[in-house]
Amino acid sequence: MLTADSIILHAKVPYKLSFEDFSKEITVRRGFGGSFLLFTRRNGSRFQVGPINYQTANSFTQNANKVWWNHFKKLLDQENREISTLGKVYTSLKNPRRYPAACLLKPYVVRSREFSSRFPKNIPQHLIGSGKKQLIENINKLAENPTRLREKAVKSYLKNELEAKSDFFDHIGFHPLTHQQRLSVVTDEDATLVLAGAGSGKTSVITTKAIYLIEEKIRKPQEILLITYGNKAAKELRERIQKKCQVPVKALTFHALGNSILKEVETSPPSPAKHADDPIKFRKLIQTILLEDVMEQPGMESILRKWFEEFYLPYKSEWEFESLNEYYHYLRSINRYNKSGDDLRTIKGDKVRSYEELLIANWLFLNDIDYEYEPDYEFKISPQNITYRPDFKLVESGVYIEHFGVRKKVQNGKETLTTAPCINREKYLEQMEWKRSVHKENETKLIETYSYEQSKDVLLSNLAKKLDQYVTPKPIPIKKMFEKLNELGTIDQFSEILATFLRLFKSSSLTISQCKQRVKQTNSVSRGTAFLKIFEPVYESYQRRLGNNIDFEDMILRPTRYLEEGKYKSPFRHILVDEFQDIATSCGKLLLALKHQHKDARVFGVGDDWQSIYRFNGSDINLMRHFGPQFGGELDGQTGIHSSIDLANTFRSVDKIGGLYTKVTFFP
Repeated sequence: MLTADSIILHAKVPYKLSFEDFSKEITVRRGFGGSFLLFTRRNGSRFQVGPINYQTANSFTQNANKVWWNHFKKLLDQENREISTLGKVYTSLKNPRRYPAACLLKPYVVRSREFSSRFPKNIPQHLIGSGKKQLIENINKLAENPTRLREKAVKSYLKNELEAKSDFFDHIGFHPLTHQQRLSVVTDEDATLVLAGAGSGKTSVITTKAIYLIEEKIRKPQEILLITYGNKAAKELRERIQKKCQVPVKALTFHALGNSILKEVETSPPSPAKHADDPIKFRKLIQTILLEDVMEQPGMESILRKWFEEFYLPYKSEWEFESLNEYYHYLRSINRYNKSGDDLRTIKGDKVRSYEELLIANWLFLNDIDYEYEPDYEFKISPQNITYRPDFKLVESGVYIEHFGVRKKVQNGKETLTTAPCINREKYLEQMEWKRSVHKENETKLIETYSYEQSKDVLLSNLAKKLDQYVTPKPIPIKKMFEKLNELGTIDQFSEILATFLRLFKSSSLTISQCKQRVKQTNSVSRGTAFLKIFEPVYESYQRRLGNNIDFEDMILRPTRYLEEGKYKSPFRHILVDEFQDIATSCGKLLLALKHQHKDARVFGVGDDWQSIYRFNGSDINLMRHFGPQFGGELDGQTGIHSSIDLANTFRSVDKIGGLYTKVTFFP
């Protein structure tokens, strides 16, 4: 039976077939024993009903198809406004008057697909007219391939806009803007990153971008926020834009922005701590906590002693370097003990040649065993008259220690000694035998240590056993150790390491448990675990001392939470960030929370990926390197949609669309 919107099949149980379930007209197929009605569902499946007398089937099909089309015609008549709107969107992509950002196009793509899913593809023109038929075809094109349409629209818009605004860009500053600067201003993706090296005119770009948004009436002044890293720079940006547009815009530091949100949400916002904006005061506070709070805690003495004895420097052996020059360069780069940072020095202050020698020297010092490093041997070497300097001499007992940089290797069932790739093995083994012979000849006591002991983490325990009959280790008071470390500047530098890690830890919203899990995935589990054992009480004491005040990390984290919870409603739809390379993890989360407040909000970052001057404050260069996945838009199943523009070399990113559009898709 045929109704206005369906076909009802009479059987034991009547079955209703809604017209909207089918994508094509009903057809008739002649077969054995009679004819069959063929139905095609929207999901592509087909079924048939019959057998039926051919004339009956043919007559029913003609009537049913007529009713079927009339049903959709009535539905389409109710969708005239939607058809007009979506049709205009398609037409506007042919000659866009505004940059077709993914966030602007996405809702229309969703609507066009919803529309297309409800109607057949080829509605007869005589039912709806040629104009509406063309509009519907355009809607289907938008639903089927929005990415390709947007690519062409972006290319068209940029070409036309750069030509139309040529005079604006010629006279906006003291000098006409370069092509790359102009491109940066008119590009308006969900997220746009401008790579701007020193002297490339990044300030001109960010101020011109704000002026362009206002003068083109893309945004109201109160919808624009400029973020920079210094109050002086923020003031300069405000003044430049106001002078040109005669309207005020917000230009703030991240922390001033966070503070303003706190003041609006909280009735009695907390005061910033005295060290909040003073990195030197902050480091001194961490040092005070280390010396006054942490050092006195039960069990911490042995942990601190172990840290400075073995773990303070990250360890790499000579076996990991192809040349001595590479190895010595590494030693210089990791050294933190002396203030100049050029040498590898022990707690006592001796300049040593290797990390393993440093371990031995520190162990001797911390156990109050007086030693000389590389003293002249007490006997003359004749007849050559060679000056021989053993690695160590114990002052009281006269015992010598030579540390040999050799490891064991079994080859063809035979054990041999090997040296690092950068060492001449034959010459080194000859020197070992010569040194042994010198001590034997002069009847001086020689204790030998080896690199293969350190590779098995038994170097110091074996040394203690070898020296057991000659000396009695007496661990020095930890205060004496710290006095010596303080003389060398080590405590200052370790305090700075703790301070930097603390800021990274807070800004990343990490927990100690998460850090411990990350340590397990590194190649230095023992060192990382030791560091966390020191850091955890430092952090706990820091938070107690902070009391009711807040630091810079709190000034970012708390407002971010208010944004995410909807307690603060952002008016900003265009967020322009200067010095993007210096953005910290917490600031990145705040920026993302601001962006998520509005579906059409944009992030415009300007920065230099070769430079970061605020890394001591916890800046995370990965936010710039992974800009697209972090801040980019979504469309047609793609994520991380953004544009990247280099003021010296446009679109440095690898994947390009039309030469103009780019999609890219801390144990701290």
